[in-house]
Amino acid sequence: VAGATRSLARFRVVLLLVAAQRAGVIGTARRAALFRAFWLRIPGLRAG
Repeated sequence: VAGATRSLARFRVVLLLVAAQRAGVIGTARRAALFRAFWLRIPGLRAG
């Protein structure tokens, strides 16, 4: 039983790491997209 509990705890840690990594990747991609949109908008604002 102790071995099963330990493996379950390890599995949960791995799941948390994967979820955190996925969230980090999504956050980075979203930030990059916002940054790009911001920089593309600046010349338009200057021209306007």
